[in-house]
Amino acid sequence: MDIQKLVGFNGMIYDKENELFGSLAGVNFLNGTIIIAVETGEEDGEVVLVEDLKMEDVELLPLICSFDGTAIISRDVLAIDGKLYEIELLEDNKITLHLLNEELERVLTGWSIPMELAEKELNRIKENKEVELVANFYEIGGVFEEEVEEEEYSFDFDIKIAKRGKDGYIEYLYACNDKKNEQIDLITVVFVGAEILDNAYERQTISYDEFEALLESGTLQEVGQGELRNYALGMLHGNTATNDVADDYEEEYEEEDYEEEEDCDCDHCTSLREDVCQDCNEYIEDCDCI
Repeated sequence: MDIQKLVGFNGMIYDKENELFGSLAGVNFLNGTIIIAVETGEEDGEVVLVEDLKMEDVELLPLICSFDGTAIISRDVLAIDGKLYEIELLEDNKITLHLLNEELERVLTGWSIPMELAEKELNRIKENKEVELVANFYEIGGVFEEEVEEEEYSFDFDIKIAKRGKDGYIEYLYACNDKKNEQIDLITVVFVGAEILDNAYERQTISYDEFEALLESGTLQEVGQGELRNYALGMLHGNTATNDVADDYEEEYEEEDYEEEEDCDCDHCTSLREDVCQDCNEYIEDCDCI
């Protein structure tokens, strides 16, 4: 890590080697080490200085925004209606929220938005939900991400559907798997059935690593065929502006509109059966979806 990143740095620092959490107290540009001030926990606010820390042994936790008069930094844990979420500043200067389980492991990652919109987004959430800062991830006994075994992403598919935010709207894409070259072709959905959407045709080819990174950061989110159908129905009704389109039109598909056959595997019939997952069209008992 480049020590020049500390010039003008505003935030906290985590010493991974000694598992200490503190603020920047000094930088030695001659030998490339830093000093952090760590609170002892005493009532008088006493701090101790930890010197000669190497940049590769620390994690920078930049200030994200101020919320309710409190500084929010990267890796802070928020309680939102009783559920724990970790807010993280990504390398592209965007922030995202990770849903945590009781073991403080990430189980779901949300959309990413520009950091400058963080305060506005938290205030928006607060309008309908209870939002409270718990502490930083490392202050409440969090573990390093590299110590958590993550299941390897499977590229054993031909085509998937994904979505991302673009210019304030939702953009749906076909993720076409080029297994031979280990690449993914992202193709903008420009029509559903006979209805042509207004989007221009776009195609982007990325590597497996790039595709997985987009999913992990929340920039791309995999969705099921049912959500795409509902979004298309929203387009026909002139409603395309929000993330809630799929929910708004879910009730439009009534059972009597389609002939549901017990052995039929078409999208319409499988989406109507309660024993079939609407995301992967597999039976619930065989489904691995979260």
